[in-house]
Amino acid sequence: MKKNIIIRKYATVLVFTVSAIVFMPKACTKDPPMEPPMEPEITMTTQASKVEIWVGITLSKGSDNFAIDWGDGEISNIDNYSFNTSSPHIDEDVYKFSHIYSGVSKHHITITGDNIEGLGCASNQLTDLNVRRYPNLSSLICSYNKLTALDVSNTELIWLECAYNLLTTIDVSNCIALDELRVTNCPLINLDVSSCAALSLLYVSDCQLAALDVSKNTALSRLYCDGNKLTASALNDLFRTLRTLPGGKNALPGYWIYIRSNPGTDYCDFSIAEEKGWMFGRASQKEVWNSMKNCILFFKTNNNNIIINDKL
Repeated sequence: MKKNIIIRKYATVLVFTVSAIVFMPKACTKDPPMEPPMEPEITMTTQASKVEIWVGITLSKGSDNFAIDWGDGEISNIDNYSFNTSSPHIDEDVYKFSHIYSGVSKHHITITGDNIEGLGCASNQLTDLNVRRYPNLSSLICSYNKLTALDVSNTELIWLECAYNLLTTIDVSNCIALDELRVTNCPLINLDVSSCAALSLLYVSDCQLAALDVSKNTALSRLYCDGNKLTASALNDLFRTLRTLPGGKNALPGYWIYIRSNPGTDYCDFSIAEEKGWMFGRASQKEVWNSMKNCILFFKTNNNNIIINDKL
């Protein structure tokens, strides 16, 4: 009996001791100081002697802290634009900024400021572009550069045009608002658009794709995949991933797929797509692209379109 009392006393002491240790205030330790949130910024590297950048800014939210650091000691603010246009239909102003470098070498450009909706940086000999720290960007045009990789994952992009680059990889994961993607004329081997449920227009002509899956793209209405490495089997697999349109084979016209200049173009089973209501286009995406050379390029927003560039 005495032994049991001693054991119970020891157990009680042990419980109180452990409790004291567990619930002891952290008097001797300090939480690490909270780091301030990173300021939103866009960075890029150029090899060009002259650079032109278009920026769309939401007017009602202001642009007082907007700046472009050109990487050579020169900084432009919102008052240093070379061209400006606005639309009465949407709350956005578009500014063009130009800069000439004194010598030909690499320069690192940093764009900061709140409320940037769109960015146009085509034909600037860019070798690097980082928009990951600007998730609210809705439009990005960066074609005709020297980019080998592009990561726009977890951004709110609606429109992305990155054609005529050296891209071997592009990350559009979690771009759930992306409506249009143009990535033509790039040495792209793989493309995963499974996260892009809102995608309606997909241009992947003249790449190096050997397979393509659009089963998750239930809003898709036009697909250009001509000039790739799609065999007959790969094309048939692609057709099977196309959504079946209301009415199937008797669906209203307007849903097109372009498959010219693939190894399997003449040997695939067109009926797989046709039974779903899809039509096959005869023109290649390159021919359509060339026919648009004199057109004006636009920034696409949730509300409307506004002028952003005069060259493709």
